[in-house]
Amino acid sequence: YLGCISPQVRSQLKAMDGANKLFAKKNPGASEARIRTNMHATLTRKFVDLMAEYQEVQTRYKSKYRERVERQYRIVKPTVTQDEIDAALDGDPSNQPEIWGDMGRRTASRRGRCGEIWGDM
Repeated sequence: YLGCISPQVRSQLKAMDGANKLFAKKNPGASEARIRTNMHATLTRKFVDLMAEYQEVQTRYKSKYRERVERQYRIVKPTVTQDEIDAALDGDPSNQPEIWGDMGRRTASRRGRCGEIWGDM
């Protein structure tokens, strides 16, 4: 559920950066200011790396999902053309056939779950 957590982490990193700059301004030359700045840079770098990895995993998942749906579509309707498959996968979700079951409902359920997770924290 990284997708629903990332905006909060991003805003916390921005707030931390602002607090560090304010601290450095009030305490010029303080070693704690350098430590805070280094820690913020490390956390930001790790966050950016994690988001890049998340996007790679998400892209691989979408590709595998598309391949799986295409296989299922060809099993159900062997005479289907590539244009029909592309239209079904890339078009309006409300017009998509029930060939792949309740995937849309599962996605919506995951989105709702993000709110539940943040409510528990």
